[in-house]
Parts: sequence; C-alpha cells; structure tokens
Amino acid sequence: WKTTNKDGTFSLKSLSGRFVTASPSGNMTAERVAFESWSSFGEEVRGGNGTIAIRSTATMFISADDPGVVRAVSNIPTERQDFEQLENLDGTVSFRAAASTPESY
Repeated sequence: WKTTNKDGTFSLKSLSGRFVTASPSGNMTAERVAFESWSSFGEEVRGGNGTIAIRSTATMFISADDPGVVRAVSNIPTERQDFEQLENLDGTVSFRAAASTPESY
C-alpha cells in the first residue's frame, strides 16, 4: 500500500503489513512494523511519459538494477531510476522499472 504522510512524502507497506525502508547504505527491506523516517519516500515526475523517480529520505534515488535488485544508491535520476506506478484492483500499487522489457518480467 502507498500512503501519503503529513509532510507530503509517502510510505510503502508490503502485503505483510511491514514498512519498506531505504537505509543510508541504500539497502531496501520491508521489515519494519512501525513507521520510521527511513520509511518515507518522495517522487519526481520524469518527462512526459508518466514515469516517476522515487527518492529516499537520504535523498538517493531508487534504482532497479540487474538482476532485479532494488537499491537507493543514485543521487541523480536516470532511466534506471524511472518507474511506472501501476494501480492494482485491490487498492495496492506496484512499481515497474520503466527500462524493463516484457522479456525481463
């Protein structure tokens, strides 16, 4: 689930109800049971194609690297930091790396 925080950032919760966090080292996990500052993210609209770049509270952009590794390690958004936000029928959201091809998922 994606929820908007009071400061305009957003948080992500896994289907198990745990918060997604991005540590200062860039590692991302969905282990926290309570909201923490590492559970906040911002988004930047990229171009006119509907993609977004997702920024951690440590001001690093999330990258989708091969083979399917997601980390917050880039300080400048490039095509590897572009994601499509997909609205699921159950009210949850998914993010697909915009650089991915149908053969890669």
